Amino acid sequence: MKFVCSTLCFLTLVVALTHPVSPASAQNNASNADDAVAFLTSGVDSIPVFGVPGPIVSFDDSSFPVVLAQYEGATYAPVVSAAFVEKGRVLAYGHTDYCSADAIGATESSKKFFINALFWAAGKTDSKPGDVKVAVLNDQKTASFLKNEGFETAVVNDLKKDFDVLVAGAVSLNDKQYDELFTKIKNGAGFITCGLGWGWSQLNPGKDLIRDHNGNRNFAKNGVSLAWTAGTLSATKQGQFAVTPDAVEKVRFSDGAKVLELIKKLSENSSEVQEQLNQAGNDGFRQITTTLALDLPFLPADKVAVVDKLTETFSDTIIPSAQNPVKKADILKRSVITILTERYLHGQAAGVTDAKDVPALAASSEFPGSVPSDAKRLSDVSVKIKTAVPDWASTGLYAAPGEKITVKIDPEIFAKFPKPFKVRIGAHADSIMHLQKWTRYPEITIEKTIEKPETTIANPFGGNIYIVVPHHIGSQGLGLVEFKISGAVVAPYFIRDVTSLDEWKNIRENPAP
Repeated sequence: MKFVCSTLCFLTLVVALTHPVSPASAQNNASNADDAVAFLTSGVDSIPVFGVPGPIVSFDDSSFPVVLAQYEGATYAPVVSAAFVEKGRVLAYGHTDYCSADAIGATESSKKFFINALFWAAGKTDSKPGDVKVAVLNDQKTASFLKNEGFETAVVNDLKKDFDVLVAGAVSLNDKQYDELFTKIKNGAGFITCGLGWGWSQLNPGKDLIRDHNGNRNFAKNGVSLAWTAGTLSATKQGQFAVTPDAVEKVRFSDGAKVLELIKKLSENSSEVQEQLNQAGNDGFRQITTTLALDLPFLPADKVAVVDKLTETFSDTIIPSAQNPVKKADILKRSVITILTERYLHGQAAGVTDAKDVPALAASSEFPGSVPSDAKRLSDVSVKIKTAVPDWASTGLYAAPGEKITVKIDPEIFAKFPKPFKVRIGAHADSIMHLQKWTRYPEITIEKTIEKPETTIANPFGGNIYIVVPHHIGSQGLGLVEFKISGAVVAPYFIRDVTSLDEWKNIRENPAP
C-alpha cells in the first residue's frame, strides 16, 4: 500500500538535524544546526502568539525546527524553522504577521529573536547591526523599525539592490523574483519569511498548497526542505510559544529526518528500534505519526518510499481480532497501525490527507465489515436533518471502506450556519490505544468539519454516516436542513414509530454491515 502525497496540506520541535547542503560545511553539519539553534534562541524565552499560526515543517538533513508549538493533544510542530541552502540561509515563521514591526517589537524577547535571526541569516553572527544590510519588501514601517535598531535597512520593491538579508512574506514574491532571490541565497544571502498554510488555503479555494503556494513551490524547486502545511498551532506557555533550545532532548521523535531513519530500520524489523519504540510508549508513537502526517505530502519520492516499504510490507497482514489481538509487545505491528491511523484519520480530519488518497485497509474486513462490491453506490441522496437536535444525526447511509463520500449543502443555507456542522463516518467514538491488547484498530472513526458547501471524506474502515449538529443552534430558525450525499450505500436503518415490522424485514437486508 503506497502513501500518495496529498493535494492538501499539519513537525517537530526545536531540533538540530544533520547535513546542511553546503559541501564545505557537511562534515560539521550537526554542530552547525546545534549552533544555529543556540544562537537564534540566545537571550529569548518566548515568542507571542499572533493570529492562529500553522506549522512550518522541516523534513530533510538541511533543515531544522527552531521554535515549537502545541499541535494535537500531546504532540508538537514547529512554528519557526530554518534551513541551510548552499552558502545561504532561510528562516521561516508559521504566520504572516511575524515579519511585521508590530510582531517583531511586541516583546523584548520577540525583538531579540528577530535580531538574532537577521545576524544568523546574514551569516554575520559576530557583527554589529550596522554591518548587516537588510532589504524589506514593500513595508516602510518594518524597515523603519529595523533601521531604528541600527541595521542598514532599505525598503525595496524588487530584488536588484544588494542586501545581506531579505525580509518578505512567502507569497509576496512571484516565481521570477524567487529565482533571483535563490541565486543570491545560494551565494550567501539570507531570507527571513513568514507564511500560513491553512490561511492561504482558505483564501485560495480549489488551489493546491503543495503546488500553488508561492513559497512551498519555490522552496521545493530550490531544494529547501521547509513547507507551510495545513493545521493550526497553539501556545505552549501562558499564551506564548516557549523558546527552549534543549527541546529535542525532551521529545526524541520530533526530528523528521530521525523519524524517517527509524521507519527505515523498522521496515527491516530491527530489534534495536523496536526496543526504542517500546520505551517511548503511546506518546512517542503519536509524535512519530504526527511528524509523518505533516511531512509526507511534501517529501520527495525517495523519502516517501521509506514509509511505503514499511506499510506495503506489513499493513495487509496486520488484521487485529479477538482471536489474534495485537499485543503491547508487538511493537512493529503497533507502529504500522499507528502510522496508518494518523495518516488516514487524524491527517485527513486536519486537512493534510486528501480523501481520494485514503485506501480500504485490510483490517476493515474483520471489523466493522465489508460492503459487497456490487452494492449500489448512491448519488445525491437527500437527507433532512433536524437542527433543533444536537450531536449525531444518522443518515441511514454507509460508507464502504476507502471509498470517497461527498456531502453537499445549498450555498445559501451553508452561509446561514451560525456554527460549523460536521460529517462523521463511524459509530465508535472510543480509542483503545491505551489497552494492552488491540482486537481492532484503536481508532476507526473520522469526523470532519464542513467548511464549505461541498465536503469529501473517506474512512479506510468504512462506517455509518452521520451529520453532527452543533449545540445551541436550535433557536436560529434553521429547522430541517437538507444535505445531499453521494458515494454511499444504504444501511439497515430502523426509525422508531416510523419503520414498520414488515418494512424492517426488507430494510435489514440492505448491503451495509
